[in-house]
Amino acid sequence: MSNITFKFNKHQLNQLLKSLIVFEVLLVTLYIMNDYFHLFKHQHHILDLDGEQTIGSWFSSCQLFLIGVFLLVNNFREHLPNRTSCKFLTLIGLGFMFLSLDESASIHELISLSSKHVAWMPRFKGQQGLWIPIYAVLGLSILWVTRKNLFEIWLRHKKECTIFIYGFLTLFFGAVILEIISYQYLRTPEMQNWYLLEVALEEGMEMLGASIMLYAVLLFTLKSNNN
Repeated sequence: MSNITFKFNKHQLNQLLKSLIVFEVLLVTLYIMNDYFHLFKHQHHILDLDGEQTIGSWFSSCQLFLIGVFLLVNNFREHLPNRTSCKFLTLIGLGFMFLSLDESASIHELISLSSKHVAWMPRFKGQQGLWIPIYAVLGLSILWVTRKNLFEIWLRHKKECTIFIYGFLTLFFGAVILEIISYQYLRTPEMQNWYLLEVALEEGMEMLGASIMLYAVLLFTLKSNNN
């Protein structure tokens, strides 16, 4: 694995990012058109961004999985400049592979269901969102354990890290902030149209955030190729 090289350039990565964004805009547009105008009745399930086992969920899962794979591959390449980053890359890589599994298998929903009877667990309206504090604690714990490695990588790869952070914040806003808003205010029959738009924005931002992070990881891989 240490001798793995990748044959792509920055122009190809830019084209890839543009293609991913176009595909995501298409998915969001089809979802909105289908719900408002019922144009694709027989394809409703696979186009439903609010459902499971759909084109959108599998697409997001694949992106998150690739982010994890490339982080792990870079971790084992012999020409990575500083081996002290191994712990960070390993944990973050495995973390994204877990998020990929979660996207396809809805693990967070199962966590919420199994935690409903735990009285001290913070939650949102309608007994929703119990997974959010659990994931928050796990994420912050990983950042704390790897804080020195994170700083070292930031010093060597500021551009790639900045792009990655933008992607993460985009995904976070969609997956957590908008999800909380929907839990608290939009999951009622009177707010159905607003909920539809929230889902489109939420899922669109999740996919876009993952695409930006994948782009950043591939830039990091390209830079490692040239070292």
